[in-house]
Amino acid sequence: YTWMIANYNISPETYVEYVGRDHKAEDYPDYIFTPDNFNEETHTYHPHRIYKKARGVIPTICLELVSKRDEIKYSMGQFEISDPDKYIQMYLEQYALKTDGNSIYGILSFFLSRYYSWHLGDSVTTCCQDVIKKSYIKLEEWGYTVIGGDTDSTFVLLNGKGPKEIDKLFAEYYKELMKEYNV
Repeated sequence: YTWMIANYNISPETYVEYVGRDHKAEDYPDYIFTPDNFNEETHTYHPHRIYKKARGVIPTICLELVSKRDEIKYSMGQFEISDPDKYIQMYLEQYALKTDGNSIYGILSFFLSRYYSWHLGDSVTTCCQDVIKKSYIKLEEWGYTVIGGDTDSTFVLLNGKGPKEIDKLFAEYYKELMKEYNV
């Protein structure tokens, strides 16, 4: 969730309005445009939302949390064998940062929170669902087998390829995907 809040600049002071299906990102070149979604199970439509591009307070905090977590997460592997205590410490620290970041989604979505907004919380989940659905499609196009997923993960059979290869593919893919929404 944290990554979506940061990238789509989802924050009370950046929210502009919601728009329907007939609107496109190119109609709002000076704004970030979130994906829309129709939920087949509940028969509910989740509209596009428009956000200012000037970085908001909450997305700034989220970006700091994500950056710090990535820094720790991608360097802790070197300690798994050589210093298991250091590895555990780093694991717990990155997990705490993940929890802090995801709790920000909670303050946007919980109706008794002073920062509650149905549009903000729904923007986060709609963006997540859009990226996950498109990620499944890309993985299959690249020859991987998707076996499942949840709100922030996709489970994949590597089919003889390494996870670093997937990371490189997604780094490029997400750059292109975000352009669709003026990010």
